[in-house]
This record gives sequence, structure tokens and C-alpha cells, in this order.
Amino acid sequence: MKERPIIFSTGLIPPTLDGRKTQTRRPANISDGCFDLQLCRPLEGSFGKKNDGRFGVMFKLPKSQWFDDDKPFHDFVPCPYGQPGDRLWVRETLFNDGDSDWMYADGTYVDTVEFYPEDWMKRNCWRSVVPSIHMPRWASRIILEITDVRVERVQEISEKDALKDGCSILPWWDGEHTLRNDGKAIESPACARNGFANIWNSIYAKKGYGWDVNPFVWVVEFKLTYPSNSK
Repeated sequence: MKERPIIFSTGLIPPTLDGRKTQTRRPANISDGCFDLQLCRPLEGSFGKKNDGRFGVMFKLPKSQWFDDDKPFHDFVPCPYGQPGDRLWVRETLFNDGDSDWMYADGTYVDTVEFYPEDWMKRNCWRSVVPSIHMPRWASRIILEITDVRVERVQEISEKDALKDGCSILPWWDGEHTLRNDGKAIESPACARNGFANIWNSIYAKKGYGWDVNPFVWVVEFKLTYPSNSK
């Protein structure tokens, strides 16, 4: 079992703690050093575990100058977020209450005061906010156990999975419109899938992985293991 950090935005913390959020999607923007996986495609039925125990997907890669034959070149890519049974510790934004005590966005105080490293306190005592990317492991209050991973296009998300991704039932824009794949507005009822698309664009559109681009994503399913008293 391995343990890795993962960043959750502030809005994703409540549904994670109350058990509504059991999935997360991240762009498959990793590379094997030669190829951008967004330019490739997963082979049908290729997702699974290799003999060495790694869990990932076989991608069909574009022909390269280093390969002279005409046969498709394939490469197995393990999920960078981990394997089923691995754990993720959630990074979230920390706030200083003005008295050098730290709290999470929901007002809950970090209850590991005795573990505050002195050097960390000296570096950050003047700050009002510590961004999630800089949150230390000792301050993490949420531990997730991965139960499944897979690859799909972001627009393949279903209404059921949008709810599992922690999205509320929200409209696009004014509650009367949503977006088709071609980007044009059409009438549509409010749904969690629209809410997911809205959140996705707010995070990834500026990075080139917007909803309309329909990128490949890693889908990581998990269960909350700590805090164990969450609903």
C-alpha cells in the first residue's frame, strides 16, 4: 500500500466528509516522456492489472521517428494517483485565525497543535492563508482509500456519477441553458452533470482540458477511511 497527496478545492471538502463524494476525475495529462496521452487513445478492454501488479491502461501511441515498422506502438501507463488499496491524503487550504492557530475553511481547527513543526510555524506564522499545495501531511484530516480506477472521456460522466463526484444539482448559467458538445446553448433542465461541467471548466478550461475538449480523464473511486466518524 502506498500513500500519495491529492488536492481538493474547498468546495469539495464537505461532500467528501459526509460521504457524498466518492469519485474524483483528473485529466490524463501525464506523459511517458515521449507522448501526450491526450493525443493517444486507450485500447478497448485494455484497462486492468499487469503481471507486476500495476493497475492502469494500455494506450495506442502515435508512430514515432524511433520506430520504423507500421505496427501501432502500445504502452502501459499506470494510474499516477495510485492503485486499489492505496491511500490518498487530502490537501486543502489552511487559514490562520490571527493567533497562530490554524483552521480549515469550514472553521474546524487543526487538532494536531502538538505536532506543529517549529520551522514550519516560523515560515508561515505571518501568513493568513496557506494554499492547499503547501499543506503539510501532518495537517491533513482526510484519508481516502482507492477502490477503483479507470480511464474515460470527461463527457462520459453520467448523472449518477456526477452526484458521486460531489456535485449538487445545478443549472448551467441561468437555469435554462446547458451546453452541447459543439458549445451552443440549448434548453435543458438543471442536473448534477451540468454542475460538474461548470466546476470542471472553472478548474481546467484555462489549462486546455475544458469540457468541450472532452479530454481523457483518470476516474478514481474511493472510500473515506479517516475521519472514521464521518457520515
